[in-house]
Amino acid sequence: MLSQTRPLGYRRVHKDGFCSSFSRRVIVAFAFGIGLTALSSGAASPLQDQANPESSSDESIATSYEHWMLHHQRKRPESAISARRWEFSSSFIRSIKAEDERQKRSAQADQKMAIAYSAWPILQVSTPATRLGVQHDEALLGDWWGIRSALARYGIVLNVNYFGMAVGNVSGGMRKGADYAGQTSVSVDADWGLLAGLHGFSTHLFFLNRSGRPVGRDYVGDSVFNENNIYGAGGDVIAHLGYAFIEQKLWHDRLDLMAGRMGAAMLFNASPIFCDFFSFGLCPTPRAISGGSQGAFIMPPQNNWSFYASLSLDHDLYLRTGINAVGGALGGPSGLNWSDHGVTGVMLPVEAGWTPHWGKSQKPVHLRAGFYASTAQASDIALNRQGNLLALSGGAPLEHRGYFAAWAGGDVMLLRQTAAADGGLLFFFNYTHSDDRISIYRDMGVAGFEDRGFWAKCPQDRVGLLFVWSEQSAWLRKRLRAAHLSDTQNHTGVLEAQYGAHIASGTFLTPDIQYVIRPGAAGIYHNAVVLGTSLQIGF
Repeated sequence: MLSQTRPLGYRRVHKDGFCSSFSRRVIVAFAFGIGLTALSSGAASPLQDQANPESSSDESIATSYEHWMLHHQRKRPESAISARRWEFSSSFIRSIKAEDERQKRSAQADQKMAIAYSAWPILQVSTPATRLGVQHDEALLGDWWGIRSALARYGIVLNVNYFGMAVGNVSGGMRKGADYAGQTSVSVDADWGLLAGLHGFSTHLFFLNRSGRPVGRDYVGDSVFNENNIYGAGGDVIAHLGYAFIEQKLWHDRLDLMAGRMGAAMLFNASPIFCDFFSFGLCPTPRAISGGSQGAFIMPPQNNWSFYASLSLDHDLYLRTGINAVGGALGGPSGLNWSDHGVTGVMLPVEAGWTPHWGKSQKPVHLRAGFYASTAQASDIALNRQGNLLALSGGAPLEHRGYFAAWAGGDVMLLRQTAAADGGLLFFFNYTHSDDRISIYRDMGVAGFEDRGFWAKCPQDRVGLLFVWSEQSAWLRKRLRAAHLSDTQNHTGVLEAQYGAHIASGTFLTPDIQYVIRPGAAGIYHNAVVLGTSLQIGF
């Protein structure tokens, strides 16, 4: 079982309705005010605020050409008209070619970003550890008119969730503007002990549909983090398979075995707290390890052949390890491409943790440390096979066989406020190190606070403060500077604050503000202020 799982037994709001009446209206108005501010700050498409001819559509270029011809035919001699026609036609053709090339680059960048931003498959990590489709013990539609209870008698848990974010850059960065990104998901978990008498055996499926754009790429100019973390890797299909695996618990549930199509980030160096925040840099695991692994340390919507085992030991200790394939299709656009074509090796993660409680109120502590080693092939981010700089000489990248990453982190409850396992003031932290020969990330640090239950009348509300810092690849930076290339990535960070308001059963509305330090880590853009609002609904 995960060292950091959030139990479903949240205390319900008071029956006096305070949390669903006046205070909820105030918070809803505040949250939507932030969203409207972000949208009104310039939520144009990426082409609308480009004034140069190369960003215009073919139709607008043609229209401008017609106006030019009508104007100048009346005022110029024929020879001048012919010369200017030829000049403008050449410019017109160049503009069209430039626009086609820009669209191709944009499409390629979108594809790369979709692969890079392949996180946030779920609403929260929950209990049991491997069932990721449930966020709360309550739902907006309750028991579905008895359907859920009927399914539960046969060991089947069905959940439908929606998560959407409207996030906008209002100051600094590349330009002002806002994007929406959303996800609808369905999870099916079956306990075969109830279905067929197979004690401890269960199966887990998770499907999702994603839409929207990355505000980090479109407006903030941030290639390291994305300030709306739901974006990416949905495959542009109606239903994308996020994971499909079987689970067997043995020795009075002390040994937990999982096998199937999944990813290491579901279990290793992961925390449910991380996914409460908007920044893509750490949900459900810090970006330095998932984004810097070249397909080794993945998370849904991507999936690969995996086997993981977790053993609970005495004295609140646990040990977790496993093995998964590296490379291949990672599920493809639909999540159903399970071919091993392109697999170049395996990855072996190891994590040890300690989960004691302290004080009279039994405040929880979760500490973990681990590493992974990969035997797979990975491309150097700086050098080609001749040892020359890729940025100048091009060519095939130098290949490395074998790489690693390491991490340590956890959380400590400082003050208990409710009877819920996470009902109190938590301090959380994490440090991750990646192999910067094959990753743009080198070191990433995370620290923050989250408080639940501070308001007695609204015990499910939360307030959070986060700081994440990323030091980029020194391997790449040294080689670019040696070649006298500027604008190399150095470091970047995000300071984030939010309030999660429980506005209805299974429903959270969360206004959020992020201050992005050195967007893109290269110092090209000014620090950015990013405002947003998210809506989470468990149906």
